[in-house]
Amino acid sequence: RGRIVLGTQRANGTIRVEIADDGPGFARDDLPHLFEPLFRSDRARAAATGGTGLGLAIARRLARAHGGDVEAANAPGGGALATVTLPCADP
Repeated sequence: RGRIVLGTQRANGTIRVEIADDGPGFARDDLPHLFEPLFRSDRARAAATGGTGLGLAIARRLARAHGGDVEAANAPGGGALATVTLPCADP
């Protein structure tokens, strides 16, 4: 596998960016914790090779600092789905 699909939508003063993949998605028990600093869903990974568990927490804080948000879910057809919403000026 390895397919990633990006989509954007602009409406009502916001821009929405969706990032979806065709992987296994998020474990159901992990969904409430994905944005907690230092949370890693694969506890067997070493921090040196598997990340520190800060990426989603930092992304959400940055988005919220600018009046937006980041959400994560499992896509209806399978895979992970992350959505970033930010305010923008309508022309």
